[in-house]
Amino acid sequence: MIGTIDSTTETEMIKDSKTTKILLLAILLIVALIYPIQCSRDKQDEAIRNEQTSKVPDMLHDSKANKIFMLVIVLGVALIYPMQCSRSKQDGASRSKQTFAFTSNDSLEISTVANEISIEIDPNAKEASASIGGTENVNLRVEKTGNRVTVRVIPVRSFHFFSFFSNSSRLVITLPQDTLDNLTISTTSGSIDIMKDLTASTINIKTISSRIDTLNLKATDAILLSTISGSISSYSIISDNKVSIGSTSGNLDLNEIEGSNVTLHSISSGIDASVKLREGGTLKASSTSGNIDLNLSGASNLSVSASSTSGNIEIQGSDQSGHSFSDKTGDGSTSVSAKTISGNIELMY
Repeated sequence: MIGTIDSTTETEMIKDSKTTKILLLAILLIVALIYPIQCSRDKQDEAIRNEQTSKVPDMLHDSKANKIFMLVIVLGVALIYPMQCSRSKQDGASRSKQTFAFTSNDSLEISTVANEISIEIDPNAKEASASIGGTENVNLRVEKTGNRVTVRVIPVRSFHFFSFFSNSSRLVITLPQDTLDNLTISTTSGSIDIMKDLTASTINIKTISSRIDTLNLKATDAILLSTISGSISSYSIISDNKVSIGSTSGNLDLNEIEGSNVTLHSISSGIDASVKLREGGTLKASSTSGNIDLNLSGASNLSVSASSTSGNIEIQGSDQSGHSFSDKTGDGSTSVSAKTISGNIELMY
């Protein structure tokens, strides 16, 4: 059964980089004014060279066509950019907003292609809401079936000239409380920001070519964060069971991780994390060419192994000879493994 959803349109002032736009426009206009003068100087210099030589000018010596072409491009951008800025401000001012009932027992699934995503918490709100600007380029759909809410942003196919320059609007989800059942977020190229405390059974966040930034995430079952070419940063990630965080080419900057089964993976970037591992748990950190820096201060009963094919290994601030290291504290019931091929490894415990 599809839940009832109220749709309204609100006007909001969206911050933009006005100063940057004005500066860029000024630069373009200056280039447009200076370039013809420079072209004239080049022609005079060329005339002098022709008088001094008997060579016939060719296209390599006279790039007049290229100069005209470049001037047309600069003037075109100088004319188009202000119009596009105006379109962007209009999109930001007019936002589509849909409200829906949402309780701590509900699950939330968010899916976009190129839109940035933010999750906000407003304890004074009676209902949850989803809002987005630039409604002529996207279709916002919110559906509730039982305890499951899906929010989707579907791009509208547009082939007008300005669509080439348009920026995707940010999708803002506002929840009336900071607890929910399951949270799933997926996007292709939009960044994901959760700058509020959030608690769920399972948190699963995926993006392909952008970053993930979170404040404090807590889950009873699992927290899964992954991106291909973006970075992942978080202040606190706590799970009673599983934590899995991975990036192909972005850094992992994790202030605090707590869990029983923790996996950190990166291919070409570094891993920097402070980990509190539950007794009897496992930590696996791996990278191909990035450095691994792990702080497990205060942990006991560890079984530690570290290996690097061509990098250095530093344990407790002391460099180790060779490319592998192993140690055991207490009964060794808690396993810690760090592996990299060409990166360095630093462990504190």
